Amino acid sequence: MRVLLINPTQAYAIDSEAGGAVEEGAGCYPPLGLLHLQAGLNASGRHEAVVFDANLLGEVYEEDLCRRIGEFDPNLIGIMALTPNLPSVVHTVATVKRKMPSGSIVIGGPHTRFFAEETSELEGVDFVLPGEAENTLPMFADQLEAGREPLQIPGLVTKAGLPLMPGESAPPPADLDALPLPDRSGTDIRAYRGIGGMDCVFTTMITSRGCPHRCTFCSTPRGAFRVRSVASVVEEMSRCADLGIEHIYFLDDTFPTTGSRARELFDTLTGRSDLPSWSCRTTAGGLSEDILSRMKKAGCLRVQVGVETWSDEGLSVLGKRTSIEKIQRTFEAARKVGMPSVAYFMLGLPHERCADDVRQLGVFARSLAPTYAMFNVLTLYPGTELFRQAVDMGLTHGDVWRQFARQPDTAFEPPIWNEYLSRDQLNALQDEAYRSFYLRPGVILREALTGGGLRRKVKAGLRMVFGSRRVQG
Repeated sequence: MRVLLINPTQAYAIDSEAGGAVEEGAGCYPPLGLLHLQAGLNASGRHEAVVFDANLLGEVYEEDLCRRIGEFDPNLIGIMALTPNLPSVVHTVATVKRKMPSGSIVIGGPHTRFFAEETSELEGVDFVLPGEAENTLPMFADQLEAGREPLQIPGLVTKAGLPLMPGESAPPPADLDALPLPDRSGTDIRAYRGIGGMDCVFTTMITSRGCPHRCTFCSTPRGAFRVRSVASVVEEMSRCADLGIEHIYFLDDTFPTTGSRARELFDTLTGRSDLPSWSCRTTAGGLSEDILSRMKKAGCLRVQVGVETWSDEGLSVLGKRTSIEKIQRTFEAARKVGMPSVAYFMLGLPHERCADDVRQLGVFARSLAPTYAMFNVLTLYPGTELFRQAVDMGLTHGDVWRQFARQPDTAFEPPIWNEYLSRDQLNALQDEAYRSFYLRPGVILREALTGGGLRRKVKAGLRMVFGSRRVQG
């Protein structure tokens, strides 16, 4: 069976927590999830899968997608669905159905974990397959090709909106090393160039899946934290190097930096000039001066840390198992070893009761002195503890995301914690935070002297400085 896996354009996504100006300067990441699914299908030996990344093409993707469908003549179309990008998913489904009205479409991705039934009811959608599908998607393609009725795939939802095997869902793959490595050779490698100011050909990877933490703002699935072996990680890095990839951004929900496996990884990568450099996102807790020094020697060019807030009260509200003192020590250690850093912050949290409370975030960000800072307005995503609390308090209604899942609209405004401050006030404070951090002589001079990606950074910075936001819909 020929399977076309589509990463939808972001052109119709709802406004994100980061704000349009930051989004437009952020670049485009490779569709890592689809590359893993492609590897699973192709490794079966029974199917041929290719990936089409519409996100590289923006609003003009339709002609190219229709041409690719005509050339490849797929039997099955798989589309990745993220909740903020659901309007783009609907747009892509309509485009596919116009080109191949009788073709089968299956939707997967994080959105379907919460809204499988609602997704199945969208026009043009035939099947929904939630969860990590490296094993279940080939099984689904096998049964679909064989004309088996009824299909027996754990977790699969049909157009009727009901699971074919009620009460059952496919467990996530336990042994990540048993999964085939993604094959990036069929993608336009050089299209993914420039990440966070680094002008280089890059890709994304994971060394683990799941998250051991319990942050109240995060919708990442709990439990089932699994890691890959160091040998597997290094093998994939080596394959990336062979393709001409210069940098790898590890997208682990929390990149492991402590323990024997982390030490083994850093020791193995140290001195390997034949492998790409790398960066990661992780927590402040494990980033001591010694560990940061090990990471730097192992080829790490930057750490991205979820700081989130400026007070211990705020950390407690968010379920972050750290302290402001530990965070301060982490960024001091990063400066000592010369490790560039990115600090992520959120504003509009339940403990911020006035504008001056929010402004403390900017003061704290400047005191930490990370290389870069990102300021996001807290979005209350489905499945999170903070969303549940907001519903209980009457700040939003419990079906707001479900209604959006049933009728995706680019004008939809995600719920925020608006107990004390309005959306407009928080957006203005977000812009103010960016200006207070970046419009400082030292930062401006540093960026002016930085080579790679300067033009893109300046464009995004100017949009943010003047408060220009993308108009949706």
